[in-house]
Amino acid sequence: PSLIDGHTHIFGTGEGGTGCTLSRRLLGSMAFRFLRWKLGLGAFGEPRDLDTRLRELLFKDLETAPSVDYVVLYGHDRVYDPDGRPREDLSQLHTPNDYVLRLAREHPKILAGGSIHPHRPDALDALARCAEAGAALVKWLPNSQGMDPAARRHRPFYEALTRLRLPLVAHTGGEHTVAIGWPQYTDPARLELPLDCGVTVIAAHSGTRS
Repeated sequence: PSLIDGHTHIFGTGEGGTGCTLSRRLLGSMAFRFLRWKLGLGAFGEPRDLDTRLRELLFKDLETAPSVDYVVLYGHDRVYDPDGRPREDLSQLHTPNDYVLRLAREHPKILAGGSIHPHRPDALDALARCAEAGAALVKWLPNSQGMDPAARRHRPFYEALTRLRLPLVAHTGGEHTVAIGWPQYTDPARLELPLDCGVTVIAAHSGTRS
């Protein structure tokens, strides 16, 4: 059986046409500075060529990790309000699905994990596009992206996940890298609705403090 790292992130500032964005608040945070330091990118100053350097680091890690057959690389959607409007002011980072799908085409060890906010007016179409392009699952960070997994308005989205046989990875419990705006959405019990709809659900971090 294949050994899969099911929780891998990538981010960037948009350099090279990746479409990624990072908020000024996140760029200056201690958590992000720590990540930059751990990755050998320097903790201070403006990050230069961040997107290219992170892609190179990821590919290098994959080539030097023979025990890992695949990694699931996550996108990260913007925040959308309940009326379906994108909230750039609340979106701390954005890693487009197109970018992770592109990286999955470039490296045989990468499986794309799409990120689709269910408040998006085109959520079902975006989900279908991701599935057709080969996405392996959908990833949510409810306490930062602002979607309530228990909201019944998401039933059509869950039913589509079931039809497409795409698992839902939902972050549960605490979070220390990005700011939390909706702590009430972190309870694993809020995942009962997608389970009732037949979705394969993965409660990332098992409701712990992360």
